[in-house]
Amino acid sequence: MEIQESRSRNEKAKRIAKIAGLVVAALLFFLFTLITLSVFWMFRTWTGLTVNELVFHLNAPIQGTDSGIIVSFLLQSLLVDLLLTAAAVVLYIKIPKKKWLVVAAGLALSVLCAAGSILYMWSRLGISRYQNNQNEYSDFIDENYVAPQSVKLTFPEKKRNIIYIFLESMEMTYADKKHGGAFGKNVIPELTDISLENENFSGDSGILDGGEPVTATTWTAAAMFGQTSGLPLLMPIESDDMSSSHKEFFPGVVTMGDILKEEGYRQYVLTRALPARACILPSTADLNCSITISAWMPGIFRRDIRCSGDSRTTGFLTLQRIS
Repeated sequence: MEIQESRSRNEKAKRIAKIAGLVVAALLFFLFTLITLSVFWMFRTWTGLTVNELVFHLNAPIQGTDSGIIVSFLLQSLLVDLLLTAAAVVLYIKIPKKKWLVVAAGLALSVLCAAGSILYMWSRLGISRYQNNQNEYSDFIDENYVAPQSVKLTFPEKKRNIIYIFLESMEMTYADKKHGGAFGKNVIPELTDISLENENFSGDSGILDGGEPVTATTWTAAAMFGQTSGLPLLMPIESDDMSSSHKEFFPGVVTMGDILKEEGYRQYVLTRALPARACILPSTADLNCSITISAWMPGIFRRDIRCSGDSRTTGFLTLQRIS
């Protein structure tokens, strides 16, 4: 009787251990597969991703991120991973013999794919070079940067209004080849005319041209920071240059917004996603008012206004396409 009870306990313990092992194996398969899918989703979403941009986004708040990006990850990475894990579980259940081969093969394949994707990411982003650069001192900023607080800035007695427009994902290649672009037909004729009739950093060449962007100024947030501060957006992986509340961004750097505030300008920001980008401009506390336009449903956008700490939704905007 005691022997039977002992065997029963041992069999029960083996079943529990087997189930626990299968659960752990399924979780590991899910994790390693998610790593692989996430890496390739990341490079599909941001084809020109750099390590400096990645470090910035790791430090930036997720609040305000375009919902389309989150949905894309959920559908193309997380959902696919769940389906693959479910398929592996079904395959394990359906195979009558040598089930351990399914477990071992699935784990081995997922580990190899995850390791390969990490090595690919490491190489494509140049993470080793990035790490080495963190330990090297460069005198480029010392020799080329002029701190605004070290020079005298003279404003006219009667100040003029300033409207600063940032165009995202806009480049001169959209123009035709005659004007320095890459297409047979100019798809930005109005912008081309404005550029050629005013200062466009091309000299007297008569075509759209300009300087090469420096490192860490090529994505949206970095370009905004570079244009308003004269500095590249470089930060270590563990950075305290963005406060925990994300209301301050590089507080030791004087930007155009700080200069305008000192001169008594009332500053407003109109943006589609406030936190990750508008924090690069004067902090939210320094802005007289910020207006955030966010998608509500096709053709209808929600308008949120934040003035002196008072946040509210003031209404909805209906936009119609003009043919």
